[in-house]
Amino acid sequence: MNKNVFRIKKFKTPLRIIQFEYVQGMNILICPDKFKGSLNAPEVSEAIEEGIRIVTNDSNCTVMPLADGGDGSLAVLQSVLNLQNHKAMISDPLGRKVESEFCTTINGEVAFIEMAQASGLQLLEENERRTKLTTSYGTGELIFNAINLGVRKVVLMVGGSATTDGGIGMMAALGYQFIDEKGKPIQPIGESLIKISKIIPNQFLSNISFEILTDVDNPLTGKNGAAYVYAPQKGASPDEVAQLDAGLHNLSSIITRETGKNISQITGAGAAGGVSALLLAYRNAQIKSGIYKIMEYLHFEKQLIKADLVITGEGKLDEQTFKGKVVKGVLDRALKMNKQVIVVCGNNQLNYPLPAPFDKVKINSLSNDQLSLEYCMKNARSLVVDRTIQAIKETVI
Repeated sequence: MNKNVFRIKKFKTPLRIIQFEYVQGMNILICPDKFKGSLNAPEVSEAIEEGIRIVTNDSNCTVMPLADGGDGSLAVLQSVLNLQNHKAMISDPLGRKVESEFCTTINGEVAFIEMAQASGLQLLEENERRTKLTTSYGTGELIFNAINLGVRKVVLMVGGSATTDGGIGMMAALGYQFIDEKGKPIQPIGESLIKISKIIPNQFLSNISFEILTDVDNPLTGKNGAAYVYAPQKGASPDEVAQLDAGLHNLSSIITRETGKNISQITGAGAAGGVSALLLAYRNAQIKSGIYKIMEYLHFEKQLIKADLVITGEGKLDEQTFKGKVVKGVLDRALKMNKQVIVVCGNNQLNYPLPAPFDKVKINSLSNDQLSLEYCMKNARSLVVDRTIQAIKETVI
């Protein structure tokens, strides 16, 4: 990086006029997550780059939007990898037919499937969030379509789901049967978990390997499990949360009885309403950190090595940020290489001071005492531009 050349530049943002010097010739890696409800990751990246260009046209910007395995992950992979896109008519969380998509590698061996595309909260209105009645069946239909194309590996990205069904909907679409004590098939939805008495597997998946990407580390059952932590966000009352957790305990007990495997406390098994439970037990699926695996797919570290400055961000920084979100993944890699990092976020709820080495990071939030969160969400793009300019001024100069 050339630190010998400085210039003066005036620019106008929606909020202020600023004048300052800037450093010429920097290599800047732009790698944010989405700002949920406002901007997707590529849009955040574009706004950050615009802010940089207002400061200087001399810097070399590498744009690499990121995701952590939740909703938006498929779009991030599509933006960088050479993937084939496929459409399919499937069932949404309430069983209505919708068009969805998945991707495969060019050689057709690997499918990338985002659960939110078929079984996500994004497909429901606020008053339709009834996790006792929702199903992951549509996710299974996407997997079914991919396998029929000849794939041998499924990478399943499980964040953003509307379901707490332990994956019985998904597996029912793949030929598994769930039988009650009277020998009758149950409806594969959340409230039916407690009714299951027997699981009948299917050989359709016998030659398929599964990799599950998640951004959480919750177990399947218990007070830190799928129902108690996430079902309230999906419309469950306290009584329904307890019922769903009892159902997941029942599912886990039957799995242990029939396979000898106890999957109830596996790290990450509680992601997306426990959707991976049966894949863990019957198909030896592997749960991976979504952000680290997506970084691997995108060859993130090759770009990081060349960077003088890293700019990342996400919609909200809170205690969940350090449990597998994009910002944590970027900081882990960047700070190990002693890279300078700027974080731009919509709302910063982290407690200060941050522990080392994260205390070295400059955080610029869109919302503050003068600007409400609602205003910031409506004006996110222009504010990301502004905060990027401000952060570079305060950090680099």
